[in-house]
Amino acid sequence: RWGLLVHGDEDLPPSWSQYTWSVTPSLIAWSALLVPDLTAGYVICTTGLLAAVVLDLKQKGYPAWFRGLRFVLSFFAILSLVTSLIFTQTLGAKKHASDYLT
Repeated sequence: RWGLLVHGDEDLPPSWSQYTWSVTPSLIAWSALLVPDLTAGYVICTTGLLAAVVLDLKQKGYPAWFRGLRFVLSFFAILSLVTSLIFTQTLGAKKHASDYLT
């Protein structure tokens, strides 16, 4: 998004809201990493990625190849996160040695 904003195209005019949105997905991902609950981290990261792909695909000014690539990569990233969340919930967490001491 930064490259198109700096270029100053008519379909994607540079504005503070556009520049703010361009850094928001990475901030959401960092917040998902800092959450102590693994399930909440998965949910935050998945919804952030889903919001990013929806807003980017609705945005005009991107070439068709970029939209296709953005969709495919985001689809498999979301699928990976959802699969990891399901496996984490169904298989449970690995026991540590300290768990047996109590």
